[in-house]
Amino acid sequence: MNINKTLIHAACLATAVLSSTFTYAAQCSKEQNRDSYWYECDGVKVTQSTRGFFNDRITEFQKKGDYVSWRYYDGMRNVSYYYTNRVWGNALKALTQGAFDSSNSRISNFKVYGEHATWKFYDGTRNTTRYYANRIWGNALIDLTQQASGRSGDSITEFRTYGDHATWKFYDGTRNQTAYYSNKLWGRDLERLSQIAVGTFGSSVSNLNITKIYLLGDVYVTYKYYDGMRDRTAYYSNKIYGNSEKLLTQYADDRDNDRISNFRVSTENVQWTYYDGTRRTTKNYKNKVWGGTPTQL
Repeated sequence: MNINKTLIHAACLATAVLSSTFTYAAQCSKEQNRDSYWYECDGVKVTQSTRGFFNDRITEFQKKGDYVSWRYYDGMRNVSYYYTNRVWGNALKALTQGAFDSSNSRISNFKVYGEHATWKFYDGTRNTTRYYANRIWGNALIDLTQQASGRSGDSITEFRTYGDHATWKFYDGTRNQTAYYSNKLWGRDLERLSQIAVGTFGSSVSNLNITKIYLLGDVYVTYKYYDGMRDRTAYYSNKIYGNSEKLLTQYADDRDNDRISNFRVSTENVQWTYYDGTRRTTKNYKNKVWGGTPTQL
């Protein structure tokens, strides 16, 4: 018996099996019978069936890997949910809260990122807004952000995801304060990323940028902070999970007419142009995203 030939044959067979496993993709389609419709993947029913009499609707159907998700409007109960199922069925679950027409609740910004789904939920009964997340297979619904109260004038803006984190800007209407925050997509790790901008002084935070240092495996954020009490501007950085804030640039003082412009990030490097209003000189500088002493270019 030729052992080498046997091993080669086994290796080729294993490669073929693995190749077919990873390249196989279920084919999903909309099916209909009179005034009812549903979705199937490879002949397996994966969604509910709509009822034309009640004006049920299935929208935003999508397939990501071995899972499908969709929005289902129940016309009899006047409520919308997002659901998930495996392409081979038998795993149908609700991913989100129910948004009832009677309370004017709404689900928006629903997105799937790998194993997670995120969305924005407005609770019309409480007049509050919050972002949530769930595993794509369900049973892991968590709060991602603070709760924004419409009565207090709170707001959540600039929400985005990067890797296994979400970032956003939160305005606290009661305290008149704004800051950037982050959380892991499975929750329980909410951190403040930026300085707190107090609106009473005219302070602000803006220009959040995210960059990954592949060699180090770290993810950093950079942002612009205007300190209205001291009348000066500077750029800062932090790790995406917080607790590592660094000053990147000089301070640009309003009273001296200093200015920072053309700030840009390229992986671990940051560069900018600094106009010194006192000396009336313009120079270009660089720094590392994790901080240090600015160096003139």
